[in-house]
Amino acid sequence: MSEVSLSRAFALQGSACSHLGSPFTGQLCALFAERWTPRSDAVAERLFDWDGDVTSAGDNLPLRLAGALHHWALTDRDAGLKRCWPPHTADADAIWDSVSRVLKADAQDILAFCRNPPQTNEVGRSAALMPVLLTLAARFAGLPLALFEVGASAGLNLCLDRWGYRLGGRVCGDADSALQLTPQWRGAPLGAGFEGARLHIAERRGCDIAPIDVRSEAGCARLMSYIWPDQRERLERTRSAVEIARSLDVRLDTCGAGEWLEQRLTPSPGEQLRVVYSTVAWQYFSRADQQRGRDRIRRIGEGGGDRAPLAWLRVEADEASQRGQGAAIILALWCGGASDGVERELGRADFHGRWVEWGGASPGEL
Repeated sequence: MSEVSLSRAFALQGSACSHLGSPFTGQLCALFAERWTPRSDAVAERLFDWDGDVTSAGDNLPLRLAGALHHWALTDRDAGLKRCWPPHTADADAIWDSVSRVLKADAQDILAFCRNPPQTNEVGRSAALMPVLLTLAARFAGLPLALFEVGASAGLNLCLDRWGYRLGGRVCGDADSALQLTPQWRGAPLGAGFEGARLHIAERRGCDIAPIDVRSEAGCARLMSYIWPDQRERLERTRSAVEIARSLDVRLDTCGAGEWLEQRLTPSPGEQLRVVYSTVAWQYFSRADQQRGRDRIRRIGEGGGDRAPLAWLRVEADEASQRGQGAAIILALWCGGASDGVERELGRADFHGRWVEWGGASPGEL
């Protein structure tokens, strides 16, 4: 059992949602915190007895359930619920009455939906990945990139070179893309050493415990379910990303991080920069799976060199995240040097990509 009660987890998640610009999801979570008890319905009976960490640092039951209810509204499973969901407005009692009815009427389907972790394939997080990839591309000029994303969800962030970006004063990516990311830029600019840096991506591979196929309407509906319903910009951004991703051959495997890396991350013949990365996903793998993944990355990294470098990039929550400081941008690099495998925090980023704070690392410093 979690040391934090489910009611407390809903309260914490509600506060986080409000802070991240979703007052509706904040209100919904607050209603669960205040009004839901283990005896309310069959869903409550099961989730209040969950064996594991129910908070956002673990299994995140609040967002699983919020995603399920959004899915019901998006797919017209319940007309009454949809009338209370954004873009419509309703008071707290009306929202709770609709939610309570759905939880009682569709308990088993709701529980089935909640078995899978949240699939928030937020493409705004590409804005936190791109400055690191540009730094690596400038450091290893001429080497093509092979991208390996763990916890890839629908694989949208494997297509990050197909979006356009304004990162501080620097324009990069695809200037003609239908998707343009312009996060608030904090900290140091992307300075000297980046001129002419381009991403030449030779391979895109990803894994997820329950990958989403965006080529299917059911897959798209599930993906959209985890985006907070009052954040229309995020919904539109994801729809644009889906259309672009459908044109690429992105391969996703159903697998945990450790097993997949053992299978896919093999000794390199050289002349390639491989980047293993995740964005707010690592926590959803078991501790044993995480350790297998770490061991594999280090083993393969130590066997490479300057012409077969390996980078491990993470945009993940840490202790500072609990104080409202976003996610840490962490890089470890193996390229045959004395600092191989040393983890560096290169900056921080908003969980949805609204801002990026860059620490100022230059290509020559990696």
